[in-house]
Amino acid sequence: MNVWIEHRICWRVIGLMLFSALLSVSVPAFSCTAYAVEEGADNGVVERDSTGGSGAFVGGGCSQDSSDCAGKTTEDSSLQVVESQDLSTTEKLSGWQWNGLSWYYYLDGCRLTGMQNIDDSLYYLDPARDGAMSCGWIFTENKWYYAGPSGALASGWQFIGGQWYWFDFLNSCSMATGRRVIDGHPYLLGTYGLINGWCLDNGLWYWGSNGEVLTGWLQTGNDWYWLDPANDGVMSRGIVSVGSSRYYLSDSGAMAVGWAFDGTDWYYADGSGALASGWRSVNGAWYWLDVANDNRMVTGFYVIGSNRYHFSSTGALSLGWFMSDGDWYYAEPSHASGIVKTGWLKDGSQYYYLDPAADGRMLLGHFSVNGKSYYAKASGAVACREWVDDQGSYAEEPSKAFAGSDCSLCGALRNGKLFTSNGDGELIEAHGFVTLGGCKFYADPTDGSPCAGWKNVNGKWYFFDETAGYARSGWLYKDGSWFYLDPSTYVMKTGWVAVNGSWYYLNSSGYMQTGWLNLGGTWYWLDANGAMATGWRVVDGSWNYFMANGAWVSDYMDAKAQSYSSNTNWLILVDTSRCVTSIYTGSWNNWSLNRRYVCSTGKASTPTVIGEYQVYGKGYSFGHGYTCYYYTQFYGDYLFHSSPYYVNSNRVMDPTMGVPSSAGCVRLEIQNAKWIYDNIPYGTKVVTY
Repeated sequence: MNVWIEHRICWRVIGLMLFSALLSVSVPAFSCTAYAVEEGADNGVVERDSTGGSGAFVGGGCSQDSSDCAGKTTEDSSLQVVESQDLSTTEKLSGWQWNGLSWYYYLDGCRLTGMQNIDDSLYYLDPARDGAMSCGWIFTENKWYYAGPSGALASGWQFIGGQWYWFDFLNSCSMATGRRVIDGHPYLLGTYGLINGWCLDNGLWYWGSNGEVLTGWLQTGNDWYWLDPANDGVMSRGIVSVGSSRYYLSDSGAMAVGWAFDGTDWYYADGSGALASGWRSVNGAWYWLDVANDNRMVTGFYVIGSNRYHFSSTGALSLGWFMSDGDWYYAEPSHASGIVKTGWLKDGSQYYYLDPAADGRMLLGHFSVNGKSYYAKASGAVACREWVDDQGSYAEEPSKAFAGSDCSLCGALRNGKLFTSNGDGELIEAHGFVTLGGCKFYADPTDGSPCAGWKNVNGKWYFFDETAGYARSGWLYKDGSWFYLDPSTYVMKTGWVAVNGSWYYLNSSGYMQTGWLNLGGTWYWLDANGAMATGWRVVDGSWNYFMANGAWVSDYMDAKAQSYSSNTNWLILVDTSRCVTSIYTGSWNNWSLNRRYVCSTGKASTPTVIGEYQVYGKGYSFGHGYTCYYYTQFYGDYLFHSSPYYVNSNRVMDPTMGVPSSAGCVRLEIQNAKWIYDNIPYGTKVVTY
């Protein structure tokens, strides 16, 4: 770098011939921040201070010492030594004159001051010191100069105090600052030479590295900046495109990450700084960043594709109910949709109408859809199964219209009497059962008034809504009890009734039963909601088993059997501690006891195996020193068989039953062993416990 710069000092020689003509040339001021510290130069410069005003001399003065005034000595025939007290001599002085303290320059007897071109070199003759020649750093008229030991102003590249400076020979050799193109190469120059860091030039920011203008991405501290290569490295602001991505740079130039506001619009940048576009989820909310509009966040109603959405003032996608300009709208509640709904909407048990002609605005009051009239209450919920004030469509007298099960208005209630349409748009007084809007009413045959509450008609009980008068169906809670009204006939039910997969029992008065229920000697248990129990249930702190038909199983062994399945329609359970064998027929959860035998299981030293097994072998007899008859094999050497007999006889050797006394098998009386042998098929499950 230094060699390259020194070669360019030749510009000083070439430019000297232009100095006189360019003394008046000025260069715009620059404001630069340079990350460098000024050091004292070896030419005697102590400091640079611009506070001295115009013509301030802050360098070292020139003395007789040849090291300070190279090229000017008292031995030079063209120079004269002038004593300071004799400067008023009448002799006209000319050229350089030394007074013992400083050098001065005279022309036709006049002492020159200020910036002067002398022998093709520029000098600064300090007016504040009566024209004494300045050396070192010079600050005048808001510009810096540097005069070498000869007093001639430096030009071009100069290495001073450990820093490189450029003195512009086209601008009276003043020190250059800001961005300068020198020999076709851009540099950033500050008050203390080549800049490392930010430089402000004509309102534009640059970044220098040893004076070199950087371009492209720059990271300094925790921030990133874009120094535009297409704009000479100027720091960019606002939206920029780099490669295939777009970025937002703040007024300070720092690249935004996350949400960014430019004073008018919001943007969102991901972790790399690239601006997000399209749908983006941030902290659980969804936003639309419009790629067709510089990735700006949208608000209000917005059409994306063929669908219409709404975004709040914060940009978040509206989901469910939302208000805009005083009106209510509804958007699909899932972020995967979020589309603003139009037409009919069911929310919970209520219906609403969102006017397609008004971008989905929720309607209030009376309105018509496809020729039918409706009424929306103040909440927006459309009236359903209730009476509303009529608009007078049925003429002169004030009346109410009924909003049916489909919410459309029909019929009339006038002066306490029920009216229905005759099909031609005319109202006729109703008597007995009539249907309005899918709901059933009963008008008193004598005065036409609609019934309310319980009503017995032809021996059957009905319940009519106490407010609207229509016949209720399904579950009804009245006076602390539950009733069930047939959904198709509206008649109050009694006895067993199945509702949504569960069975309930309603007594002869229609009251739903709970707790223990005895019907014909069979016990049932109905939970707090009235549902009949099946399977295992904890009742009053203990486990109980109920068959699939709800019947309570009082025997533990029978209850236990219900939990097993078998490959046949037979099942055998053996209680090894109580010495009981039970045989069941049926299937899983529906086993019925066929027979039960007292048996003898394995004693403590040779216990019967515990677990689930299958019948897989049979035989007439076995034994050594005894004979056991009619064996049925279910696991290894474990069998059902008769008591032991003396060999080949009908005399019992050990008739013990009811206590564990066998070698591990299940002993039965011979007739019981034979029954199992004859009737239980292979594959039957055997459970021992």
